[in-house]
Amino acid sequence: MLAIYKKELRSYFHSMIGYVFIAFFLAIVGIYFYAYNMVYGLANFEYVLNTINFLYIILVPILTMKLMAEEKRQKTDQLLFTSPVSIYKIILGKYLAVITLFLVCIMVTCTYPLILSLYGTVSFGTAYASILGFTLMGAAYIAIGLFISILTESQVIAAVVTFLVMLLTYLMTGIASMLPSDKLSCLIMISILAVLFCYIIYLTMRKIKISIGLFVGIEAVLVIVYRIKPELFDNLLVKVLSWFSVMDRYENFSLGIFDMTAIVYYISVAVLFVVLAVLFTKQSLCDKRNIAGLYRTGVMVFVTVTAILINMAFSVLDLTFDLSKNGLYSISDATIDLVKGLEDDITIYYVVQDGSEDSLIEKIVSKYEKTGEKINVVKKDPVLYPAFCAQYTSEDVSNNSLIVVNNTTGVSRYLPSEELYITDIDYSSYQSYHSGIDVEGQLTSAISYVTSNELPKIYTVTGHGETALNEMVIKSIEKQNVTTEELSTLTAESIPDDCSLLLINGPVYDFQESEISIIKDYMENGGKAIIFTSYTTEKMDVFYEFLGNYGVETVEGIVVEGAGYYMNNMPTYLVPDYVSHEVTATAEAEGKYAVIPYAQGLTIQSELRDTLSVVSFLDTSPDSFSKVDVNSNTIEMEDGDIKGPFSLGVAVTETLDAEEGEEAKEAKLIIMSTPYVIDSNIVATNQFGNLNILNDSISWMTEVKAGISIPSKSFDENYITIAGNMANLWGAVLVFIIPGAILIVGVVVWVKRRKC
Repeated sequence: MLAIYKKELRSYFHSMIGYVFIAFFLAIVGIYFYAYNMVYGLANFEYVLNTINFLYIILVPILTMKLMAEEKRQKTDQLLFTSPVSIYKIILGKYLAVITLFLVCIMVTCTYPLILSLYGTVSFGTAYASILGFTLMGAAYIAIGLFISILTESQVIAAVVTFLVMLLTYLMTGIASMLPSDKLSCLIMISILAVLFCYIIYLTMRKIKISIGLFVGIEAVLVIVYRIKPELFDNLLVKVLSWFSVMDRYENFSLGIFDMTAIVYYISVAVLFVVLAVLFTKQSLCDKRNIAGLYRTGVMVFVTVTAILINMAFSVLDLTFDLSKNGLYSISDATIDLVKGLEDDITIYYVVQDGSEDSLIEKIVSKYEKTGEKINVVKKDPVLYPAFCAQYTSEDVSNNSLIVVNNTTGVSRYLPSEELYITDIDYSSYQSYHSGIDVEGQLTSAISYVTSNELPKIYTVTGHGETALNEMVIKSIEKQNVTTEELSTLTAESIPDDCSLLLINGPVYDFQESEISIIKDYMENGGKAIIFTSYTTEKMDVFYEFLGNYGVETVEGIVVEGAGYYMNNMPTYLVPDYVSHEVTATAEAEGKYAVIPYAQGLTIQSELRDTLSVVSFLDTSPDSFSKVDVNSNTIEMEDGDIKGPFSLGVAVTETLDAEEGEEAKEAKLIIMSTPYVIDSNIVATNQFGNLNILNDSISWMTEVKAGISIPSKSFDENYITIAGNMANLWGAVLVFIIPGAILIVGVVVWVKRRKC
């Protein structure tokens, strides 16, 4: 085999074919690399490979057309197959020679992410997973091209047929979506595929009776199944064709998923077509080698069935590893714990027309079913079941929406597809686009909702210039299945009985005594509250007296940090130290720091009543100070400024006396020193821990399961920073100089051999 391998590999480099292939491949990759990565500044090399899949349609026919067709045309195949080398070694040697040539291109391509890393942050896991998938897909396509080359003596016919097969697999998904999906049409089309299969059997055995008998048997089974369980044929053809789409399997790699199922699929395709190439080669020599057609057919069926069974086994195992940025295709530990702890049976209905599936939504939803025994995912085609969704919602249900149903209690929640993505607007073009995905956040929240007995309610106090909650904060609260409602304490006689949590967000005008009175009554009855203070020039005596009653006092001015405990050269954008507490647990676990802009300092009174516990969970550094004159021209500490450190967030717990026959109650209070903790600009990114602190504060006080509010995941791209002249230099090197040099070497070698 080694001799065949060396001979075949030398043939590529003794002619122009190998040099042209390498040069053309690298030039195309270089063009897209220059456009995507150098010009647009994207740090995602996988975009390049995802775009140049069409190269296989052009290059595989060129590479494989001469493998066996040329041997047959020149009649050297007879000499080759009568040599002491077995047929499978001959075929395998030729295949490995082409793979080696292909790997030369891949090895050069592997340096491209390293080039990008010189100018920015690159996700190497995603980039090299994409290269791996691209390589395996090429290996599978080359095996298909090798097999086709076995079937003809003409290189032209081999190239054309290979091109058509490559094109068909490239367009397979689109073609499948246009085919009829009704049961009868699928039965007819599957029967046509059965005819093609039996014809292949005839080519290997040359026994027409066996082939016809096999077709009759297959058709009888199809008809019986159709009569007994016709729903199995709903869109069956699309599913079958999608399974044969070599191109679709690459999608996971391009998205940053290391997919063992796809790896096994590509290896299976390569092995299957190499084996078929060997069998069909033996068929052409059957008169001389006296090889039984039945044996060849048995081997072919065995290899095919084995490949299918292996792929089915790996599909069940779901051996995938998410290497993408932000873990887009994974579910968090909090979701896993929730799903594994379910007691009720939950069905997630994925409402989508066959062929219109959103791959990202589908991948994430499937994780739930594979994680918990109580979760069942059912796909419902609204075309086939038009009245189904009306049971759960009166809204018009769009493709890729979800309906979560608790089968035990009957409680359900509808998740429209537009809520599963985060949508922003590009103000340069005023076009909307998806900037992130929130499938896990919404779906986990829905599961928690349908399995919860009681849902907490937050009342937000108004009437004192409080900062309104922004949309992202409201959505985050709602994910915990906590509802919100405004409350004017000025007109209310008391805090409503259904109030689980009172929220006061940065008042800038003082409260009246009557308002504080009803808030005190609420707290003395075991109430829970979150208070964000705010710097203001107004007198806030009544409000500050209320805070003092719980052992917390505010410091005049705005805190300025020293010693680098601030963000982006802005000493008023504080980055405090965490003091371990339940409300900082998630942020600490995820390694996210909190950013606290324009904060008042908080101090804890030295003497507290016995029933009161006050602890700080956010502290400034000893170099911090409070700038009393906020209009000062200097950020440095001046006379009159107050030396730190300070608290920026405190947790207050008061144990209340229980009346006879009742359990003791606890009042809980979170006080933070600025409403900007949950400002939209801060919580818009998942980079900071502010939203985690808010969610954990709600969890701590309302006893909602911590971590149930899963943040959305951003699609934000990584970018590189590269000067225009340097980008152009790389473009020239990769598109022209390197491919040109390879072609020149090829011409020199070719001319020298012509002279010999």
